[in-house]
Amino acid sequence: MNKRGFTLIELLAVIVILALLALLLVSTFLRIINDSRDSLTETQEKMVLNAVKKWEVANFDKITSDPFCLKTEELITGGYLIRGDLELANKQELPPYIKFEQIGSTSQYKYDIVDDCPY
Repeated sequence: MNKRGFTLIELLAVIVILALLALLLVSTFLRIINDSRDSLTETQEKMVLNAVKKWEVANFDKITSDPFCLKTEELITGGYLIRGDLELANKQELPPYIKFEQIGSTSQYKYDIVDDCPY
């Protein structure tokens, strides 16, 4: 008997193999996209904290309490940040406050980006 073409089992095996390869590719691409978003968010946080440090140097006399809160809007209006640079990867807005806390009795501060600031 002369055989032409593939059997149903052979075709199904090829389809299953192709589906597995597609699944691996999609999961790899999704991981790469998520890693890129995380990296972008970290970079933006560093950019904000660098702007805060510049603000601190220029406005040290305005830090009147410990902890002290600074509105992120002041960084933008003061020219320390550009609003377009703050579009977070997950499309959320930047929290509205930066909290300064003095480290011990030194003149160094720890910075946190926070949603509210009761101080």
